[in-house]
Amino acid sequence: MYKPFRINFNDPDKYLYHYTTLDVAIDHILSSNMMRFSSFLRTNDPRESKIWRFSYDISGYNKTEIPDVATKIQQEIQERIKVVCFTRDDPTKFINGSCKFFYRGYSHPRMWAQYGFNHSGVCLIFNKNILRVSIYHDVNHIGQIYEGPVRYRDPDGKMKEYSLSCKLIDKLGEEDFIKQYFEKNHKALFFTKLKDWQSELEYRWVLLGKDSSYEYFSIISALEGIVLGADFPEEYLHYILDICAESSIPVIKLDWHNGYPTPITFEGYPRKHQSFV
Repeated sequence: MYKPFRINFNDPDKYLYHYTTLDVAIDHILSSNMMRFSSFLRTNDPRESKIWRFSYDISGYNKTEIPDVATKIQQEIQERIKVVCFTRDDPTKFINGSCKFFYRGYSHPRMWAQYGFNHSGVCLIFNKNILRVSIYHDVNHIGQIYEGPVRYRDPDGKMKEYSLSCKLIDKLGEEDFIKQYFEKNHKALFFTKLKDWQSELEYRWVLLGKDSSYEYFSIISALEGIVLGADFPEEYLHYILDICAESSIPVIKLDWHNGYPTPITFEGYPRKHQSFV
C-alpha cells in the first residue's frame, strides 16, 4: 500500500509535496478535494510580497512625456497574479536509482516547522503529471499559466526585468507591451528567489488571472499520499485515515529517531479511536 512514495522509488521528478496546517488540510483541501491559487503578494518572500519599483529606459525615445506603465504593471501583479507552491525531492541526492528518506520532499524539518505548523500539520503528496493535467484543465481558460522550478540566485546588480523601455512601449502600445513584458520576464519575476530559500526546492504554477478572486483546481486524482507531522494531534488521526481509506490513499506519520526521519505506517489499525504506539 505504501510503495508509491516510500520504496522502489527512482524518479525525482515524479512527485510534488505541499506542506500545510491541519485546519487547512481538513477544512478546505481534503473536504473539497480542491486546492487554490493565492495572490502572489501573499507569499512569505518580501521580494515578491512588497511593492516593486521600476525604472524607465529612455534610450531612443524622443517624446517628453513618460508613459506610466510601471503603475499598471504593479496593478496587474496585485490584482491578477496568482501562485500555488510545492516542494520537490532533491534530484542531486539520488544514488544508484534511489534516495534516502532524509532527502525526500516530505522529510525536511524546516519545511515542517515553517509550513506544517511546527510539525503538527500534514504534507500532501501529488503525482506531478496528474496534477499538471488537472491544473490546466480547471484554470487554463482563465488566463496564461506558467510553471517550473524556482531558481535561486542572489542579485547581480543588473535586474534588467525592472527596466521598462519607453521606445518599446511607444511602439507596441501599453497593453501589448505589458503582455510582452510578462511573457519575456516571467522567469525572472515569478520563478527566481534568493539563495537563502534554496533548501525549499520549490516548484510552482503561476496564473495571470482575470481579477483578484481565488482560482481552484481539483486534486482528486493527483493526491497519492499524506504524511502526518511528528506532532500531529492524535484526536484527528481517525478523520484522516477514514478519508484516505475511502480513496485508497496511503498515510504515514513521520517520526524522528535520533534526528533521522522514520516513517510509521498504519496498516491494520482500526479506522476509529486509534492511538499511536
